[in-house]
Amino acid sequence: MSIGFIFNVDFMKYRHFLYIGLIFVMCLGLGTAAMAQTDESDSGDTSTTTEEVISEDAVEEIDEVPTTFGLWWREVKERITVGLTFDPIQKAEKQLQHAKERMRIAELMSESENENVQERAANMIEKAQRFMSQVEEKREKWTDKSDDKVNRLREHLADFQLRREEIMDKIEDRIPEDKQERIQELRQKGLEQGSRLLHAINNENIPEPVREHLQNVKDSIEEHAQE
Repeated sequence: MSIGFIFNVDFMKYRHFLYIGLIFVMCLGLGTAAMAQTDESDSGDTSTTTEEVISEDAVEEIDEVPTTFGLWWREVKERITVGLTFDPIQKAEKQLQHAKERMRIAELMSESENENVQERAANMIEKAQRFMSQVEEKREKWTDKSDDKVNRLREHLADFQLRREEIMDKIEDRIPEDKQERIQELRQKGLEQGSRLLHAINNENIPEPVREHLQNVKDSIEEHAQE
């Protein structure tokens, strides 16, 4: 019996314990960060700069399609970071960040010459839409506010809808014709979801510049849909 075979068997036997250990360490680290975040919120210092709201720089740069393990680990991290974020605005920011990253992965998958990889792009789009559904479901916890942090979040949510349509254009151009139906269904679902969200966050409490930005995005999406 070779050493390599023994090593492989041992790894398969203990890999689940390794994964659980990694998750535990990550939970511990993120839990500590969440507690620190809560302590800061309770300290009485309520000033928040607009830089705290998610920006393009906060989104992970993804240049290649993750491995199967990489996608699994990404999902674990997403669940933990969202689950341990208790501030509703910051939770929406993280969900938006994850949606952006999933759409980027979908774009990369559509560029692959491997049809099996291309087909998985639809799954990434669905995961992105799931995050945006979560944002929409909890929007009432922050849509009645009008500070800089919330207004910046509104703008980023609107920008995501526009960017999403640009990515969907690219994906539709690359996906084989026999796979187009599902992509088009997802696109329509995303448009309807985005329209509801834009309408909901465009309320009377927001400053005029933010209102104009949201309206411009809505107009751009509608024009794009008619092309």
